[in-house]
Amino acid sequence: MTSRPLIYGTSGFRAKADEQLQLIVYRAAFYAAARAKKLGKAVGIMITASHNPGCDNGLKLVDPSGRMLAMECEEELTKIANGTEEEFEKFKNEEIQQIKNNEEKDNQTPIIVIATDTRPSSAILYEEAVKGIKLLGIFVDIKYFEHHTTPQLHYIVKAINEKKPVDDYIQQFRRALGKSREFLNVEENKNLSPLYLDCANGVGSLWIAKYLENNGFICKNGLDVTKNEEENLDKNNILVNLFNTNTNDGELLNNGCGADFVKIKTSLPANFPTNLPVRTRCASFDGDADRLIYFYPNLEGKICLLDGDHICAIFTKFINEQLNEAKTNGELINLNLGVVQTAYANGNSTRYFSKKLNIKPLVTKTGTKHLEEAALNFDIGIYFEANGHGTVYFSDKFYKLIKEGENGKEKEQIPRYIKLLSLFSKLVNEVDGDAIADLLTVEFLLRYFNWTIQDWEKNTYSNCPSFQLKVPVSNRNLFVTPEDNETRLLQPIGIQNKIDECVSKFLNSRAFIRPSGTEQIVRIYSEANSLEEAKQLANELEKIVKAEALKE
Repeated sequence: MTSRPLIYGTSGFRAKADEQLQLIVYRAAFYAAARAKKLGKAVGIMITASHNPGCDNGLKLVDPSGRMLAMECEEELTKIANGTEEEFEKFKNEEIQQIKNNEEKDNQTPIIVIATDTRPSSAILYEEAVKGIKLLGIFVDIKYFEHHTTPQLHYIVKAINEKKPVDDYIQQFRRALGKSREFLNVEENKNLSPLYLDCANGVGSLWIAKYLENNGFICKNGLDVTKNEEENLDKNNILVNLFNTNTNDGELLNNGCGADFVKIKTSLPANFPTNLPVRTRCASFDGDADRLIYFYPNLEGKICLLDGDHICAIFTKFINEQLNEAKTNGELINLNLGVVQTAYANGNSTRYFSKKLNIKPLVTKTGTKHLEEAALNFDIGIYFEANGHGTVYFSDKFYKLIKEGENGKEKEQIPRYIKLLSLFSKLVNEVDGDAIADLLTVEFLLRYFNWTIQDWEKNTYSNCPSFQLKVPVSNRNLFVTPEDNETRLLQPIGIQNKIDECVSKFLNSRAFIRPSGTEQIVRIYSEANSLEEAKQLANELEKIVKAEALKE
């Protein structure tokens, strides 16, 4: 291929939706089909570019467990997808021959599960994927889920391989949400304010009501709800005002809205009322509904963020309380609880876990695959990126303990902490960060603790002032970090000294520069004593990045 190679990064392949991407999808789909045949399991293909603009698209593979493609496969897939025609033909023929050699002892039909979100280019890329799958030369059972979220695909792949009902990707969460109401004080919760939800003009807007409606929530188009209607709604239900739900115009996707926009710009999304009451509870999905950010407008007319680290904090506090409750009742639950973060985690969040909950977080490289891998070392592994992507892993040991706690007992005899841990494990989507499932869980926990969004912040931590910038570059590969520490730059040579010198000018500050894993940009993160100083520091670092980029 003559174009610049596309690397299978933290979120698969991402690029402009052009002919190069079509070829990449074609070849990657063949790879997925061959993998499904060899493993004898269903493998998933998600066609999306998540929080990227609507003109972009991409592909990521989902392994039979419902988790991401095994990391050891990434380099091989990158090489195959970007190779010459001769190299790809050689690989294809070898795979087909290997399948023929095993034909007698392996007669299972491979299954490929393909899902697309709402991007305009998804239909063409789906067709390319089907063509690539058919190269295998045998029958492949292709299951297509149009207009689905990325987390739904992860869940569906796992369900198919475990021979569970596929439609449980809605029903499990609806059942858990309904069950959660048994643990809430309805009278205490009657005054909970409406939720204003930004759907990023993405696929999440097609699904959110299907999870929430007739389950303690009422979903309305936010632009249509009058103040009078809002005040006269049934107080036993929480009103969810939906904004940015136009999935028909690809140019609107993530445009001035969505979790990434809110996180980076610290601004209200497009189409939100400018006269929102102070402290209104708001949230934002990204384009494929795998990221969730909460926020509220403050007295200064700005917004306060409660990002992935805050979601991690409220999840961890709840689980920690249940484990402590068991100890108080004389039950020794031998489960290890862990928290996994990245360098983007706000400094005050790390201090909250360490000092308030006595849990020292593990810090990994950016990218969900790295956090997920680390979380698998715990019985309960809670992992979130600051961008709002994350979930909770539960080990077999955890599920065994829950089963033993529930078995052979009348409902009223089951310890409350067992009931709550069991409920929590059904509210979250364990196999992938899921904006909708995480929102259900946060909304339950806010009612469980009887907290407003400000109480949530007050009872966990307030963010250390921070700022982020995205700097477009022609070649992000110029900027290289060590394998084990992405907060330092090895290349361009000498750039890290310039960064350190810049940071030293600001009291109690930290900052780092790293190349994006999915876009041709360099990301800058800074923390300082004030937001103005954090912005100033980031702007100084932006000058350094631009100067280095010009040298190419």
